[in-house]
Amino acid sequence: MNSIFSKIISLILCLSIFVCTVPAFADDTLYDDTLTHAFDVLFQLGVFSEKDIQAIDPEAKVSRGEFVLAVTNLIGAEGLSHNEGMQGFSDVTASNKYYNSVMVGASLGFINGSGDGKFKPNDKITASAAVKILVSLLGWDDAAQSKGGYPSGYFAKANELELMDGLSFGYEESITMRDVIILLYNTISADILVIDSISGDSVSYSVNDDGILAQYRGICKSTGKLLGSDSVLLCSNERPSNGEIIIDNKVYSYTRNNSNELMGMFVEYYYDKDDNIIALVEEYEANTVKIITTKDIVGYSNNKYSYYDGNKIKNINISKDADVAYNGSVLSSFTTSFLVPANGQVKLIDTNSDNNADSVIIDNYDIYVVKGADSQNEMIFDKYEPTKILDLKKYEAYYITDDLGNNLNLSELNQNDVVSVAASFDKSVVKILYSNREFEGKVTAITQNGKSIIVNDAQYDVSASALSEAAKIKLGKNYIFLLDIMGNIASIISSEDSYRWGYLIAARETRGLDKAVVIKLFGEDGAMHYFEVRSDIILNTEKTELQSLYNALLDGNSKVQSGIVRYRFEGDRLIEIDRDVDNYYTGYNPDKTPLKKIRWTKSASAFGGKIAVNEATKYFALPIDDDAQDDEYQIITTSYFKDNEIENCISAYRENTDSHIADVIVTYAESFETSIGQYAPIRIVEQIVQAIDPEGNAGIKIKFAGGEEAFVKDNNVLNGVKSLDNPDVVHNLVCGDIIRFSRDANNLIKAIELVYDRVGKKVKGDPSVNYDDVWGVRVVLANVYSKENDNLLITKTSLDTPGITVPYSDVETLFANKFTIYKCYVSRGEYVVEEGSVSDIYDYKTMGASHSKIVVSTTDGQPRNIIIYQ
Repeated sequence: MNSIFSKIISLILCLSIFVCTVPAFADDTLYDDTLTHAFDVLFQLGVFSEKDIQAIDPEAKVSRGEFVLAVTNLIGAEGLSHNEGMQGFSDVTASNKYYNSVMVGASLGFINGSGDGKFKPNDKITASAAVKILVSLLGWDDAAQSKGGYPSGYFAKANELELMDGLSFGYEESITMRDVIILLYNTISADILVIDSISGDSVSYSVNDDGILAQYRGICKSTGKLLGSDSVLLCSNERPSNGEIIIDNKVYSYTRNNSNELMGMFVEYYYDKDDNIIALVEEYEANTVKIITTKDIVGYSNNKYSYYDGNKIKNINISKDADVAYNGSVLSSFTTSFLVPANGQVKLIDTNSDNNADSVIIDNYDIYVVKGADSQNEMIFDKYEPTKILDLKKYEAYYITDDLGNNLNLSELNQNDVVSVAASFDKSVVKILYSNREFEGKVTAITQNGKSIIVNDAQYDVSASALSEAAKIKLGKNYIFLLDIMGNIASIISSEDSYRWGYLIAARETRGLDKAVVIKLFGEDGAMHYFEVRSDIILNTEKTELQSLYNALLDGNSKVQSGIVRYRFEGDRLIEIDRDVDNYYTGYNPDKTPLKKIRWTKSASAFGGKIAVNEATKYFALPIDDDAQDDEYQIITTSYFKDNEIENCISAYRENTDSHIADVIVTYAESFETSIGQYAPIRIVEQIVQAIDPEGNAGIKIKFAGGEEAFVKDNNVLNGVKSLDNPDVVHNLVCGDIIRFSRDANNLIKAIELVYDRVGKKVKGDPSVNYDDVWGVRVVLANVYSKENDNLLITKTSLDTPGITVPYSDVETLFANKFTIYKCYVSRGEYVVEEGSVSDIYDYKTMGASHSKIVVSTTDGQPRNIIIYQ
């Protein structure tokens, strides 16, 4: 199935399951299913606070104080207290943020400090210390002592308890947040040793397999199939009330709103004695999910869907006792008219790996382009069909959600909004999905039947709601298009009739009898506009006479007030400017100096978990100086923000203060990355080609192994790549070279550093193969001396002498399956780089020195790449 991390971020966090900020991770490629599943559980259980979660970096080393805080959060430290009068630690006073956690841990006996009366909360915690804390917390101190004591005995017991499943580290190795997440998740399911009774010198123990959560918080863990909520019902039970869900025919209280995304799946959940679910996540190993849309469905017959997968027709079998829901209501009998939606999708879930879908969720949408929404009478009126009215009073319940799964009120729907309506056949529920997906473009072609339009060289299907409007389209003209939930064009507006976003830069009054106000404005179309206003216009919704327009544009310092505006024009004539937009998140002072920096999370479509965006959001990159050259003003895409790589300083604007979606994001040029930082990414060059960058400019594109690309606009950048032999000689990059680089926020490479020269077989810095020297970014050219399954012994010792024996002091061991593996070899006379596997790695002992050459890269000891040079 797909990456669970992608699902959590794009479906769970993005859909506002949590009422806190979305975590911003350094690199979501670091996450496997196990780690992400563990993180999601711990997050919902409150191990990480809203304040802390934003800064979590999975590769960061964790301090002793941070670890103990996480452990006590897991067991519910807010409900625990330490022994009054007990002696604490001299370096953890009552004002220290870790004080309560450390004192609770000392009271419960699972921490002892460093042996000198100190706890050293800011020191990085070692694997030995972390494992001892958890084994002690679980009550297995005596057993660990009997196995050899600290640290080996505790490691042995931890392995028995399966605390370190999925982890590998040495005793004194500092552990990362990644390790902490896995350790704590494994601790949840570990057996706990508890005291049953004490009689004299005799103590009676028993093993409690309910686990640490049951012991300290009264929370139990279970798994089952999610079958119902107040908006979707897959079983014959009575529909649950708002705030309730059904798992395996039992009703639980659950207040977060991710249940519909998990509907029909096998889930893992945590609940208290009152059947309140505290955490709910997908049991990722159990579910296989396939979504097919109407346009891909070929048909349904004999308990089987046929659908297009590219140009091939494939089939999916449906279990004869499958649970089926149509538009939110359970479907007891299978009829083709229901099972093949006219406009929607079918979600098929196999929860038991028998290759038959046992959950089928069908959504069939009717599209409305809102003319008006009457919240008092609970009605929605369609813009294109006067008689088409959605009367919500006819249904027992209705729900309106946006693209991110947040609940909306009927009053928040505005004219021209597009909503996709899925009404149940039994009138029990209607789901209304608001999709504010908007784009502008020139129509270059229309299919003969008028059901598809080519805009900006991309083809879009037209929904039934917009066919009449599509028939009025003129080729070569610009329009604004709004898409429904299925990505079809649902509404068409002439761009001249609509408002646009822009940045007001300056204005001046002309002299002489022919008076005019010249306004300089940078538009969302990426063009610099100079409007000569010679008549009255609308300013901030009020008609403003020409003679007073200029003064109305000034601020308190008699200077034109620059900033984000909405404007409307016809041809060359400016009609309206509206400066009353909501700057609801400010990253800059008025003088444009940074205030706050947050990370962009691509999979969640959000900045720092605070600023949500969608397809309609406009992105402005502006110079600090309003007198800058016109070409310094840019309209950009989200690639500018480099997913999870750097923090950005932005301001966010919106038209409607009731909306939580940003209409405009503004950043200033000083956020550009200008130097190769300590942790600049390492990439393997695959190909260098002349190309057009995203802004339409000619340049050089460097393609990297793994599919990433970046552009070089300045030839001086390539000329600045120096040979590893002679810093006065320019190195011409070739396939198989390994580089580090810096790039600006527009994905343009600004500086390149050669790390490995494929032709010269040289590595920068020539780091030793020595496990004690692993911190920072490390690239080493080595020989594979020996290989045993996935485990390699690598060395820098020359292997030119047949039968040479390399001592263990000159080797380093690593597990190749933890690395991303590429191989570089000659094909048809040209070097190529492609993904490899452990089986592509050969060792000296079996193949000789010429076949055992690899380059290994790590960051702070964490695996990154192995490149095999054949």
